[in-house]
Amino acid sequence: MILLYLAFVVLFFIPLPVFFRAGRKGFDQYLSRDATLPIKGMFVVLVFFRHFHQYITLSNSLFDRMFEFVDNYSGQLIVTVFFFYSGFGIYESIKRKGSSYLSDFPRKRLLPTWINFALCIVLFLIYDLLIGCELDAVSVILAFFGWTSIGNSNWFMFATFLLYLLVMVSFISFDDTKEQRCVRRLVLFSFMTLASMVVLYMTKPAYCYNTMLCFPLGMWFSFYKDRIDGLLEKHYGLVLAGTLLVLVITYLLNSKLNKLFYCVYAPAFALLVTVITVRIRGRSVVLGFLGKHVFSIYLLQRIPMGVFQNLIGNKYIYFIVTFVITILISVAFDYATKNIKAVLCKR
Repeated sequence: MILLYLAFVVLFFIPLPVFFRAGRKGFDQYLSRDATLPIKGMFVVLVFFRHFHQYITLSNSLFDRMFEFVDNYSGQLIVTVFFFYSGFGIYESIKRKGSSYLSDFPRKRLLPTWINFALCIVLFLIYDLLIGCELDAVSVILAFFGWTSIGNSNWFMFATFLLYLLVMVSFISFDDTKEQRCVRRLVLFSFMTLASMVVLYMTKPAYCYNTMLCFPLGMWFSFYKDRIDGLLEKHYGLVLAGTLLVLVITYLLNSKLNKLFYCVYAPAFALLVTVITVRIRGRSVVLGFLGKHVFSIYLLQRIPMGVFQNLIGNKYIYFIVTFVITILISVAFDYATKNIKAVLCKR
């Protein structure tokens, strides 16, 4: 498996690195849509590998043990950039549009995301019924909000919906872009996120909440982006070293003292990825394409994995078949749901 793992990274990401130096054109575009799509694509491939691992039995070979090692240590880090980019993008929109963006937030951001997720749940429900799974009504209803799972990946979407709701509550009285008011609302949102994590700590496994701080980190990064850009241009090496140091320290604290340090370790990783991509970005048509379909690839991949789990004995062929089919149904899903959302989300 490690060979397949490395092949994806080498073929899709490494071949076309683009290096940016301070002051050169493009330096400040590291968080633009074009720059982040390949990063999202790369990490959704890593998500695919992680979920695929749950459907196969690895051998005791050196390569399989290497794959398991990489997969275990990457863990929840593979979703951190999704939260970070989402938080950053939302606050960038707030800066540009102010109260008009927030008034449209339920209809233009929350509702389309929920419709996408609900339609995925419908597909999983159909799949479960076809294979004879026994489902209870309560679990099915809660699955539409990400609290439970009927075979789908759910925790990430529940956290996303929760964070979206907290954005609405925290910024509900947002009426301008004055820095003082923005800080208050960001502080409120950050504390509400922490409070939500405490509740989830008491009710859910750690993976359901330990990456959530990446979202407010993205918002704070947007708020201070001009200052951060200036710092990066003047002292890039120092910022990179400092970010790496924080990552190492929080990793050691998480390993040696308390697993709750992962809640800081995860944002540190997202920040490190962001700092690295200031100077180095991978241009990949394939990863850019996957980045455009992250949502559906993330949510639908378990259906082909489940369908072919007992039909294909060779794990490499099984991987290729499920990966290709996931891409095909994800593209078809996005195309089909585009018009549905346009109708349901219009005024």
